[in-house]
Amino acid sequence: MNEHEQPQQEPANPTAPAAHSEPPQQALVKPARPAARGSAAGNLQKAASVVRAVMPVVQKMLPLLDGNVAAVVANLLTPGSSASSARVDLQPIEHALAKLQVEQRELRGQLSDQASTIQRMHQQLSALRDAAERSEQQLEEMRNELASTRRRIRVFSWIAIGALVLSLLANILLALRLAHLLP
Repeated sequence: MNEHEQPQQEPANPTAPAAHSEPPQQALVKPARPAARGSAAGNLQKAASVVRAVMPVVQKMLPLLDGNVAAVVANLLTPGSSASSARVDLQPIEHALAKLQVEQRELRGQLSDQASTIQRMHQQLSALRDAAERSEQQLEEMRNELASTRRRIRVFSWIAIGALVLSLLANILLALRLAHLLP
């Protein structure tokens, strides 16, 4: 064997650390775990704890939204008060919610009225369409009757004109014959 090669010794106890293993200081340190679900849950818990810590200050600062600086200063100066002890007045919200419910009922009523009106208009439109179709059919029938009557009148007028011409010719012949007979 070379001087660079070292004989490998297997430990008698497989659970015992090898002679060429890590130094004892590093063996006591926990190995780093790969990022997994546990780290996400840990981050979420850290974020929740930060929110819990900041929440009382934020609650004390909320009156700034209404422009009430004096209330914010009073909230910050009074150490014992917390937002949980303050009673929130829900009556305006309940009143607004009741008003919205009434308005919603009214809108539903209006919607149903509009739906029934649209239905009536649809029925009236259908009736009007049917009446227009009937009128168109009657008009077509009248046109056909008028054309037939026009042909009959034309034939009758030609017959009458023919009869008048024949009558006129007969009268002329009679007048000429009478004129020869009478000197």
